[in-house]
Order: sequence, then C-alpha cells, then structure tokens
Amino acid sequence: MVLAPTRLSIPAAPLQRIGTPQEDPVLLLEAVLRAVQALMLQRGPRMWRRCWIDQPYQREERELIRTELLPPLVRALAELEEIDQLLIRRQPWERSLLVERLRDERLQGLIKCLTTVGWERGG
Repeated sequence: MVLAPTRLSIPAAPLQRIGTPQEDPVLLLEAVLRAVQALMLQRGPRMWRRCWIDQPYQREERELIRTELLPPLVRALAELEEIDQLLIRRQPWERSLLVERLRDERLQGLIKCLTTVGWERGG
C-alpha cells in the first residue's frame, strides 16, 4: 500500500533546508541495503564475524537475512520511492533535477562510508 501525501501543494523549500544524508532515514536505509547486498556478494559463503557475539553468522543466518529481512526492506524502499516521485513531480522541473542529483551524490557517499567502515571493522 502506498500512502500519498495529504497536502496537494508543497512549497519549494530552499535547498539549504534539505537535511544532511545522516539526517535522512530513507537515504540511510537505501545505503544500508546496498552495503549489505555488497557485503553478501563480497563475502560469499564465508562466515560473517559479529562484533558483539562470539558465534559468527553462518549459512543459515545469512539465508534468513537474504530471504526474510531484505525483501520487506526492498518493498518498503520501493513504496517510499513512489512517494518521492510524487513529491518530485510537484516541484518545478529544474529543482527536481537538482534534488535528484544531490540525493544520488549523498547516497553514493553513504554507501562508500558504510562499506568502508563495515569491511575495516572485520565484517
């Protein structure tokens, strides 16, 4: 189910009022999803060490993450994307392009940060 925003008219806020990537929960979810997917590809069948648990994640735990945790996150992000696209279409065209470019840049920065930090800490 996709929820549409209740306001029909959304005033264009100055770009400086857009939060930082760390303040955007949707962007953070996207970055985490991509980082986990990249980690799954990079690690392959090897165990995942955990920072606070003696027992690493093995095949069964990784399969639960792949089949039970990631699909609902992917679906939720798809629904959030639909909401974003609705809001973007309500903005002036030039502003929409700028916002999308900024979003992509920030997402790439978060992904780089998450993958670098995760792999350096023994993921």
